[in-house]
Amino acid sequence: LDDLRAVYERFKNRISASGVDPDTRPTVYGVQAYRREGQEIRPWAGFSLLKLDGDGPLAHDGRDAMVVAAWLRHACAKALAEEGESEDWINRYVHGHDPDGVPGQRMSFAPLPSIGHPHSHGRIRRALVIEPAESQGRAVELLQIKLVGEAITGDGGKGGCQLAMPEAQDSVLQLYLRRASVWRSVTPMVLHGHNALRGKLSIHKTERLLLEALQKSGYPARLVENVSFQPAPLWRGAEGARSIRVPQHLAHWPRYHVEVRFREAVQGPVLAGIGRHCGIGVFAAWK
Repeated sequence: LDDLRAVYERFKNRISASGVDPDTRPTVYGVQAYRREGQEIRPWAGFSLLKLDGDGPLAHDGRDAMVVAAWLRHACAKALAEEGESEDWINRYVHGHDPDGVPGQRMSFAPLPSIGHPHSHGRIRRALVIEPAESQGRAVELLQIKLVGEAITGDGGKGGCQLAMPEAQDSVLQLYLRRASVWRSVTPMVLHGHNALRGKLSIHKTERLLLEALQKSGYPARLVENVSFQPAPLWRGAEGARSIRVPQHLAHWPRYHVEVRFREAVQGPVLAGIGRHCGIGVFAAWK
């Protein structure tokens, strides 16, 4: 603002007896990054899961993605508290607890079932911690370093695993991270409303809810060319929509496996639905 005021003063006095002073342009600029809607990059930290004692890889039941997500959430909250982050910020950003009842931007925890091979078993060997697209990624950058080698457990020390760096050329991990036009859910999307009309499934209502859920996740309807849904899994080794455990507050909402065809390729990770912050509604690139 001071620079603009100085520019204006120079502009008013640019003409004098000694001639014209052309130095009337600002010298201080702000930098504003722009992005294409639906093409935001979500910062992430990736981990391989080992047994709690570190003796070999862990292959956790794919139906219990929400359990692994809880381990990660608990570990991230503890790690960020050790770095001096406030309890209020951690409650909002990590746990998703908003005292005003308005859900804000928060971290997501995405256990990744093993898929992409004819003999894939769908068990969880990898996981991502993801920040919103609007963030600078500072939290996951820190967590990627701080949590490697850490043993993580749920509340009360139940269950758990040890976190390790994933392999650089991990082909399964790349299915969740690369750019693609067609994405298929590995864990089902949980809808934010009921999709029945007069006691029967409404295709129109379901499609509307799916598009609204994608919109809330950063993918406007105009970017979606086609969307389809079914209760059966879309990936070999993945579990059916009703077989996946979900938190109690989501249990009464409809959930489906979904294929989304975008009008142009989007960058992973892709998450959607009201369970996306706890590992339910994770997509992988089909093509």
